[in-house]
Amino acid sequence: MDSTMAGKFSMNLIPPVMLRIILKNLTSYFPDGYTLYVSLQQKIINLFYEFMDIAVLADHHSVKLVMLIPLKHLRDVFTCTS
Repeated sequence: MDSTMAGKFSMNLIPPVMLRIILKNLTSYFPDGYTLYVSLQQKIINLFYEFMDIAVLADHHSVKLVMLIPLKHLRDVFTCTS
C-alpha cells in the first residue's frame, strides 16, 4: 500500500492477468484514433506498472483508485520506409 500512496502502481494491487483484462475492456471506450501506449502482449504487460500513475481518493463511503493510463494517437505513430 505504501507504493500506492506514493502514486506508483503495484502488481500486488492488481495482478497482471487482471490488469490485462481491465485494459482490454477499457480500449473499447477510447476515442477514435487512440490506443494504449504499451501493447497488451502478455510478455510486456509489466511495463504498465512502470508507466502508470495512480491516485487513491477516499471519503466516508468509498475508496476509489484513479489510474492514469498512457495513450497514444495513431497519427503520432511513425513508420520507417526504405
